[in-house]
Amino acid sequence: MEAFSRMFGRVVEHGRLEGFMVGGGSGGSVCISHLLFADDTLVLCGVDVSQFRSLKCLLLCFEAVSGLRINLTKSKVIPIGRVDNVQELAGILEYGLSLLPLRYLGLPLGASFKCIHIWDGIIERMERRLAGWKRMYLSKGGRLLSLNLLLRAFQFISLLYSLSRLQWLIGWKRFRGISFGAAMRMCINSTL
Repeated sequence: MEAFSRMFGRVVEHGRLEGFMVGGGSGGSVCISHLLFADDTLVLCGVDVSQFRSLKCLLLCFEAVSGLRINLTKSKVIPIGRVDNVQELAGILEYGLSLLPLRYLGLPLGASFKCIHIWDGIIERMERRLAGWKRMYLSKGGRLLSLNLLLRAFQFISLLYSLSRLQWLIGWKRFRGISFGAAMRMCINSTL
């Protein structure tokens, strides 16, 4: 996956794909074009047809070099905001089309993280995991503290990975000149 990440970096350097810039303060800015999680990849790019063609070439080159195959049945194009030619873009990659909100890596993506019902499945899974022998080693206060910390972590992860929030970060004007970390702390403090 390191080679795949470097291939992405080269394509972005040559201007064939554009991610989005985060930061810009004294710490510099970072371009995010893709996120890798084990065998899962999230690509963030513009809605230009030429970018999708470049992405298709990149994926075909990766398949040829590595011998790995991309599972087209699991791959989706997920538009953020209004995208007029989304069917055409999905057709270029031969991917399916999905809309927000959805679940990605078990977390709600694109949904408001303040809605209580979206966390029900996650809380239920964590309660099942705490059941059995683990419950014997944690007091009621310990279980509540553990669950509370876990929920706060999921809120933070949801905030980071929510594409609607990423879309908001792209267009921010009032946060120029401060670091990404400081802006994230401001967002977290305002939502808690």
